[in-house]
Amino acid sequence: MPPGRIFCPLFGVSVPDEHPETIPPQNIYSDERGRIVSLPPFPATGVLVIESEPGAVRGNHLHQHESHLMYVVSGRMIYLEETERGTVVATEVGAGETVISPRGRAHCTVFPERTVICVLNDVDRTGARYEEEVVRVAPLDQRVDLSHLIGADLPLVRPAVAAHGKA
Repeated sequence: MPPGRIFCPLFGVSVPDEHPETIPPQNIYSDERGRIVSLPPFPATGVLVIESEPGAVRGNHLHQHESHLMYVVSGRMIYLEETERGTVVATEVGAGETVISPRGRAHCTVFPERTVICVLNDVDRTGARYEEEVVRVAPLDQRVDLSHLIGADLPLVRPAVAAHGKA
């Protein structure tokens, strides 16, 4: 394995340890009717569509047994991930881009504008299993300065986990 990369066995590829890469669609088919976007291959057992308002913070957790692919349908998100060395790195992911969150890696997303993402899970997390799969971590978004990416005046909205259990 090249230095600075970790192997993601589910996808059979290595991903960077220090700075998550955005992944373009596998293909885009366009004509006068519109577009069909072919996402990168991913062994999905579940799909979520998540709509987020400006300032929303989601995640601040890791998944014990799951990896997931996040595709930005519209808007943009800041994907934060903790490296094996404990540093937090931020990657801006725009409309039409994808990022993969590897199993066991703490992560969170911050939405500077209204954004719709599609999340493909490789483990079924429906119903009560939603929270059983995650381990909460100290807020990654509070460990890095995001003002250059989201603006200094945007109030962040964090989940009230006790109220609804989902982030």
